[in-house]
Amino acid sequence: MQEVNDEAGQMIYVLLQYLLLSISTPEQLSMFPEAALASAPHAPGVYMMLGAKSVVLYVGKAKDLFKRLSSYAHFSGAEYSKTAVMLDKVSKVDTIITNTEKEALILEASLIKKHKPKYNIILRDDKNYPYIKVTVQEEWPRVVMARRKSRDKARYFGPYSSSGAMWSTLRLLSSLFPLRNCKGSKLKKRARPCLNRQIGKCLAPCAGNADRELYLEHVAKVIMLLEGRNQDLVGTLTRQMQAAAEGLDFEKAATIRDQLSALSRTLEKQVIAASHSKDQDVFGFARKDAAVSLAVLFIRNGLINGSRTFYLNDPYGDDPAILSQVLGQFYDKESLIPKEILLPFQPADLELHEEYLCDSAGMRVHLKIPQRGDNQQLVAMANTNAQQLFEEKEKQKHSWQNLSETMVKTLHLNRSPNRIECLDISNISGKQAVGSLVCFFKGEPDKVISGIIRSGPSRARTTMP
Repeated sequence: MQEVNDEAGQMIYVLLQYLLLSISTPEQLSMFPEAALASAPHAPGVYMMLGAKSVVLYVGKAKDLFKRLSSYAHFSGAEYSKTAVMLDKVSKVDTIITNTEKEALILEASLIKKHKPKYNIILRDDKNYPYIKVTVQEEWPRVVMARRKSRDKARYFGPYSSSGAMWSTLRLLSSLFPLRNCKGSKLKKRARPCLNRQIGKCLAPCAGNADRELYLEHVAKVIMLLEGRNQDLVGTLTRQMQAAAEGLDFEKAATIRDQLSALSRTLEKQVIAASHSKDQDVFGFARKDAAVSLAVLFIRNGLINGSRTFYLNDPYGDDPAILSQVLGQFYDKESLIPKEILLPFQPADLELHEEYLCDSAGMRVHLKIPQRGDNQQLVAMANTNAQQLFEEKEKQKHSWQNLSETMVKTLHLNRSPNRIECLDISNISGKQAVGSLVCFFKGEPDKVISGIIRSGPSRARTTMP
């Protein structure tokens, strides 16, 4: 069509475009940018759908970018579907070509974490689960809590979904094995040992009083306990206690007896999940209308070590695609990846995920969909935990409704107080004012709004933990 310059011609042109759209087929009604399709190569890579003001709406990967983008350009589904709604907002598509599909998988997960697109699955639980770290690379190793796993040759155990359970384990280890807990990888020499030596909580290597062989023996026992080889540790301690008693070293025998007693009380609380001693992550999946819930059980040496749950209100994609996105986000280079991961059904790109996990873990990792036996029962347990999350959400909803009705009645309010904000201001002699804001929305903490505001030019807000 020739270029139209005069005003009347422009109006005719707009009317013709409107008529053409009115008689177009559903495929032609797609708002997907044709320029993106024209420049898309037949190669693996990542695509980013951008909306107004270049806001990232969706990040995806593809083995063939042209074929994947073509499916969007010729989308003919219902206009009220989630895909149609998303495509209607897309104004531009950026593509990044990668050498392999595995590289595309890694890049996709990285971009999702960076941009947090509206139509991607974001595993939000607002928690940074801790690890127990044994600094075996140091001359005199320590046992400490760590928030992140680093490539420092230390041994990491976890993550612990319950910080209370993690601190309880650290207290047990401190009471059983007198290792140093002073800061710093290099040991500072001291003329006199600290108070921990006097109360029997440290062998005092800083003062030159520690027997290195005995110290490393304690470290080996700590690792044995954290690895879940509890019965082996009990057997070792029992033999040492008997040897000490036979050698008439009753003080040492009594110390080991106390260690065995404390260890036995801890073992009674542990839940056996399987008849084997494998390390496994077990995924559970449940759907209720448009919402999806997931549960992950951490099994270490056949014992349930913890769990995590995720609630996705209205995720984009079918169930295999959702599970694939979850796997891509859940495991990264900082994660402790077990040798076996049990899944409720086959996700999209199963072989690709298995290859990526093997490279990240530095060992063979198996993704399994069990159909019978103990593993199938573990998946059923995880599915039950995922289903339970819906019930908990329903209980929270009813609990808030009852509470809000009581508040409206008691405080004589005109409507339900869906948002409640508590603000406190503190200062020092009228200066250096600091304000703390805690916000709840429908009975749930809103950690995006909650924070600390300081006086001054920057007035920066820091999200509260």
